[in-house]
Amino acid sequence: MDYYIMSGDNIVAKWVNEKLEIMNEKLCPLYLLNRCDFRSWVTNRGLCLNRINARILKETLHLKYINQMGVALRVNAAKITDNYWVKPLDSDLCYKDTRFKDDKFSDLAFKGEFGKFDPNGDYSKARTPELTNTGFNEKCWKRIKGEWWLQKRVSDNERFSEMFASELGEIMGIPTARCIKGKGCIKSKDFTQNASVNYEPAYSFIDESMNYIDVISRLDKLAPHLIPDYIRMLVLDALIDNRCRDTSSFGILRDTTDGHIISFAPLFNHNETLIAAGYPERVDRSGDRLVKKVNALFKYDRSLRRYIPELLEEDLFEVFNRVGIRVRKKLVLPYVLNAYIRIVTGKDMGFFCSLYGELDRSI
Repeated sequence: MDYYIMSGDNIVAKWVNEKLEIMNEKLCPLYLLNRCDFRSWVTNRGLCLNRINARILKETLHLKYINQMGVALRVNAAKITDNYWVKPLDSDLCYKDTRFKDDKFSDLAFKGEFGKFDPNGDYSKARTPELTNTGFNEKCWKRIKGEWWLQKRVSDNERFSEMFASELGEIMGIPTARCIKGKGCIKSKDFTQNASVNYEPAYSFIDESMNYIDVISRLDKLAPHLIPDYIRMLVLDALIDNRCRDTSSFGILRDTTDGHIISFAPLFNHNETLIAAGYPERVDRSGDRLVKKVNALFKYDRSLRRYIPELLEEDLFEVFNRVGIRVRKKLVLPYVLNAYIRIVTGKDMGFFCSLYGELDRSI
């Protein structure tokens, strides 16, 4: 089938006979501009079919044998976090017809529970944002007082790690997605405010294989004002040992009216950092891989050091208090602080002290 690619009610491209034609570069998704791959773009917008509850959701919506691209097309590839969507060439749909109005299938997507609706009912025409809710964790979109909140299932340690990263970013002046704790989950408010701005993941304009220097070079051509926040993201990732950052877990915000790049999007997806997999063994952070990579970048271009955000010892205690979850503070806080000291001083090796004096290896 052939499609128009839409931004709101504006036609920005069309897919006809397996060929993509860009019609409005300013409003067109960056992925299509850079890669010219309609099928991959739509597929990337679809529900991750590896989730346990995805199978139940698909069966309920009569999509059992449909692939990821087909799942996304079931709701015109519309998402909560941007105003892009697609429609057949002969369709008279408009943008308001594609917007999601309720969270009826949220419990099904999150817990595999049918809730208050009939599991034998006919929901073949139902529209739900869960079909374009991407990522590998069990999650769902909840509609709370007219606003969308992403609810993600996590373990206790993952919940602490996510909330700690969010609060640490805020106190360091690094935009992060606002997180609050729930029962066995993390809740994060939609930072696009229901697509009042367009979120575009970094894979739309950055190759996954790019190193830090190459990414900075790419940003310098695309939008130089993004470089300071990119550097701050690298510092934050080093502090919390975020080895899972990839081009699907950060991105940018674009204006919906003229397409200009506004800023880096708030950072998110930190549940696999810090103590998610257990408490660290090397609190002094000597030889730490992420710290070494950041320091190597600063050795390559010392001018980038001016973007290192400030962090004080008392800030870490404040972050810990804000999170309000009990963990082994004598390990977590020096672990973060020592990474920061190594970045500020440029020293990857050697011994550092903890917040509590000389490091006690028996803690």
